[in-house]
Amino acid sequence: MLSRSLLPTLLTALALAAPAAAAPALDADTGPYTNPPTAPATTPVSGSATANPLVAKLWAAAVRYWGGAPASCASAGVSIRLSTEDPEATGDADEAVYNGWVYDDDLCTMYLNVRNESWPIRARNAELWCQIITHEAGHMLGLSHSRNKRHIMYEGWIPNANPHCRAFRPKARSTRRR
Repeated sequence: MLSRSLLPTLLTALALAAPAAAAPALDADTGPYTNPPTAPATTPVSGSATANPLVAKLWAAAVRYWGGAPASCASAGVSIRLSTEDPEATGDADEAVYNGWVYDDDLCTMYLNVRNESWPIRARNAELWCQIITHEAGHMLGLSHSRNKRHIMYEGWIPNANPHCRAFRPKARSTRRR
């Protein structure tokens, strides 16, 4: 019998080792891939966000979802950086804070916003950040936003869009009876 302390680690490993699903369906809004996925094993990942070892695991789940990392990044690699500079910020106190972004002129760099209310990335919010990183990886592949509220490329928050992110779901606390 497995000990309870090993079970979460084993479940995460199994989820990440599972075969990749078929490439997600694109729609008229997202457009076609302009920087299509390539073999994930050939793409190194670096950047300030990768100091957190959980970020590399979340990136791996995103790569599994998309079926690979961006083709143009295969040799130079992907950079995942931390930033406080929201590119759409106007300074309004009521304005939404973007979770992350990718610039069209640098599809190999993803920025994660440390001003986000869910910062920092921890085990308890890793599933949420996995979905965010998966969405931003879609932009790295050249995809636009979708109007479909169930598509990972929808502009708003989409829970459960990437099934590989379930491996990071917080574990239910067990209650002991005495």
